Formats: sequence, structure tokens, C-alpha cells
Amino acid sequence: MKFVLDENVIISRTGTKGQITRIKQTIIHHNGDDVETYEYFVSKPTGISTWHKEDELRTYDTFSKEFELGFIDLLIDMNLLHTKDYGTIRELQNKKYKLI
Repeated sequence: MKFVLDENVIISRTGTKGQITRIKQTIIHHNGDDVETYEYFVSKPTGISTWHKEDELRTYDTFSKEFELGFIDLLIDMNLLHTKDYGTIRELQNKKYKLI
């Protein structure tokens, strides 16, 4: 399964944004193997909802800059408190300064 409930996605064919509201799993027995396929019910802002296969959807980045900066700060704090891995801390600080 590539997506989860309430995840925001883009329908590749149209570029329309939507949110996954239902997931349908199908298991097919083929040559002694179980093959799982998933379909997702995507609700669009227009109110229209349609089923889409996994390869018809893609995710889009919904994180704000403030969220990313806060998350990097948290990772730096965790590394300082527990692992004291200064190489990782330096990399995280560089990522943070690139975002600023």
C-alpha cells in the first residue's frame, strides 16, 4: 500500500488535488502467488469523488518551511541528548541554514 487514509494526493492524469477517503484492497491468486492491488477513493475539492489505481496517483509535499525547521531542530536536540553524533548534527545544521 502506497498511500494511507486522509493523505493528500494529486491525480497524475489531470493534476487535480484530492484526499483519500477510502481504500479497496484486491488479492488475486496468480501462479501460486498472492498479488495485492489497491484502489483509492479520492475526494476532490469540487465535491466529486472517484476511484483511482495506485499508479494513477502521486503525493505532493505539504510541509511548510516552519514545520521543516522545527523538525530539524527536534532532530538536532535528539542527537545532542542521546547519541552525541556530531557529524549528523553538523549535517542537520547545514540543512537548516539552507532552508533559512
